[in-house]
Amino acid sequence: MDDHQNLRTTPGPTGGAGPAGAARPARPARGGPAAPGAAPRAVRVASATMGAQGLVLAALVVATIAWEQLLVETWAAGDPAASAVVAQGGLDALADSPVAVPGFVPVAIVTFLTLVPLGAVLAAMLRHRAAWVRSWLSVTSMAGMVFAGLALRAGPPAVFGALAALAGLSCVVLLLALWHPTASRWLGRSPSYDAGRGGA
Repeated sequence: MDDHQNLRTTPGPTGGAGPAGAARPARPARGGPAAPGAAPRAVRVASATMGAQGLVLAALVVATIAWEQLLVETWAAGDPAASAVVAQGGLDALADSPVAVPGFVPVAIVTFLTLVPLGAVLAAMLRHRAAWVRSWLSVTSMAGMVFAGLALRAGPPAVFGALAALAGLSCVVLLLALWHPTASRWLGRSPSYDAGRGGA
């Protein structure tokens, strides 16, 4: 009888009560290295940066709707034909003139509805180790840096200049994250990477 009670109450190797010699599965330590195959920090940064770019595009749409007239004024100041019409009859005269006024709001909305879903798909594919996505994102990031530079050079209103600067900066961060050594190894340049430490 005593032996039977001791069998039920003998502490196991993990310190909990249980049959002698019965080991409970150890819980993984919190804050330890990522499991082998998990996306490294560089890839997670790249994904988060793409999410931030979506927010910048959303802010661009809101700013374009709120300050459309300011954009038209800035554009008209740099267009000789539009500037002549505005000088004679103000901005309202542009609507009745043969001068074609750019549709800033539709362009901003179409850009948002096109790039944000595409970016979400590409970010998901990147996290699933589609290595070709990195090359595609690198080209678009460099193009984004060029467009941001051209936008800043054109001297836009302050709020649009700030958004252009943020967009250009996010493209730089995305490029650095995409080509970080840990991202390169994880995307398949070193098959032995998963056998090592896993995520960075």
